[in-house]
Amino acid sequence: MTGDHSTFENDETYVPGRSAEDAPSAVGLMCGDYELLEEVARGGMGVVYRAKHAVLQREAAVKMILSGRFSSASELQRFQVEAEAAAQLDHTAIVPIFDTGEHDGKAWYAMKYVNGGSLAQRMDEFRTDIRSGIAMLHRVTEGVHHAHQRGILHRDLKPGNILIDESGDPLITDLGLAKKTAADSRLTETGVIIGTPAYMPPEQAGSATNVTTAADIYSLGAIMYEMLTGQPPHTGSNALETVMQVRDQDPAEPRRINRAVDPELELICLKCIARNPEDRYASAGLLADDLNAWLHGKPISLKPPSLGSIASHWIRHHRKLVWILFAILLGIAFVVPSVTLLFGQNSQITNIYQYFPEAERPWFFALNDVPGWVSFLSFASLIFLIWPSIGLWNALVTRPQSIRSAIGVGAVTAASCVAIVVAVLGWFVVTWNAGTYSRARIMTLARAVWAPEGGEERLKQKALEMYPGLEEIPLEMRPRILADRILTEQVAQGPVTLAQIAVACLLLAFPIIHGTVITQILLNRHTRFLVLLVRYAVAWFAATLMTLILLAYPAAAITGSLSTERSGAHIVLLACCSLALYVSLRRWGREQHITANSTVAPAIPGS
Repeated sequence: MTGDHSTFENDETYVPGRSAEDAPSAVGLMCGDYELLEEVARGGMGVVYRAKHAVLQREAAVKMILSGRFSSASELQRFQVEAEAAAQLDHTAIVPIFDTGEHDGKAWYAMKYVNGGSLAQRMDEFRTDIRSGIAMLHRVTEGVHHAHQRGILHRDLKPGNILIDESGDPLITDLGLAKKTAADSRLTETGVIIGTPAYMPPEQAGSATNVTTAADIYSLGAIMYEMLTGQPPHTGSNALETVMQVRDQDPAEPRRINRAVDPELELICLKCIARNPEDRYASAGLLADDLNAWLHGKPISLKPPSLGSIASHWIRHHRKLVWILFAILLGIAFVVPSVTLLFGQNSQITNIYQYFPEAERPWFFALNDVPGWVSFLSFASLIFLIWPSIGLWNALVTRPQSIRSAIGVGAVTAASCVAIVVAVLGWFVVTWNAGTYSRARIMTLARAVWAPEGGEERLKQKALEMYPGLEEIPLEMRPRILADRILTEQVAQGPVTLAQIAVACLLLAFPIIHGTVITQILLNRHTRFLVLLVRYAVAWFAATLMTLILLAYPAAAITGSLSTERSGAHIVLLACCSLALYVSLRRWGREQHITANSTVAPAIPGS
């Protein structure tokens, strides 16, 4: 009468320290008006007998709790819930309850006796005749919808719990894990995983206390998946491994396993087993409608996925790869505007070669054809669009689950961007910094040589003043000595340049990190996307300005240029930024209302 799949906590789970096989059989005894004829199934908590009513001579199945007066409170309550739940339901696809009672301290109830086996035993038959299988599943879905309308959630739908009578009609049984009232929350302790791993949804694999009707829809989809492919959506070597797969992995599409699967049936199946409950059918009735439409050759409510949804699905399955590519593209996005500004038209570097028309120009002159306005716009977009939005897109791609993970994700992405910028433009910073130091000295020396007539002596004297002691060096040694000194002082600029690069990296990284954190907080607020963009922009610019001010003071103190003349204005600016940051990140009442009323799948009271 019951299934044989492994479960964590259901009627077929064996209780440690007690052997169900050792419990004495009650064959031949009377339970009320029912004579127990033979035992047909036995689990960890209950045993099922084929029985006959003494007066009506009608066959029935009598389910009896094993442990009797030694039953725990949770066992007795679960047995009572199963009987009460089944008794409230009156549908042709649900096993009806005839009677309840107690015998020798053991609770029991009588139900219709089904002699045709279970769906688990006949799955191969329906796999070869898929139309009959879908017709059978359609009737099961109607029975599930009937239960949901009466506030009852099964929570352990699987092939073994779907019986098939002599006429081929399905009947749902084993409501031992059903939830029907808020009081049922006592049946499931916090942290206990209930149900059959191969057919339970991800949210039930993580917690048994917060499931909705969407959980049963997932289980129906898992049964359909096995009917189409020959295997459940997740199949681990043991129950724990299966649960981990359910939590962390998405199943393969049915047509990848069996190319003969009808595309519309695949759409229906994938809709049922969507990882997020809100992405599944809103009710079992809607699922039944689509199954009925397919059976009668009518259009179903689902359409093939769009290119955007396919891309979104691929991104969800390859988040690490997407993150790596995303970080690389961000680094490139940082570099390109800077390069066009440095080496495009009218830049200081490229303009100098107009005085040397016959000279061979350096390689970066390939960018000299980029118009100046393009360079300006690209650099403006870097400052006001690309850089501010990195944290936003970083969080949207990676979906960090906490502020700590958002900080880690932001730090890694920032490090990737910084590494690319330094690798591509680091040489320019070092060269430019050293060249800036030596440029003034070279200009002075050049003027001393090529100055207009009449100024030679004065400029030569200035050069000697710039390098005291130079006049004491023999004339023939001066060029080499002077060149070596300039080279030495350029080398000395190296550590200073590295320190400047380090500070620039910090200024680059902090806004990426706090941008990722800001987005993670706003995503938890369930904000509409357009509102999220506005709030993100306000929060990001406020946080960035605060960061720049707070970093400027220690930097100025280290370099000896600290000034307190504008401290008052900076304090006022920090206060305004703090207020803007608080307002943009706080939870608004409108959002709370949206969150509280945005559940797609109807929740069972107490679930």
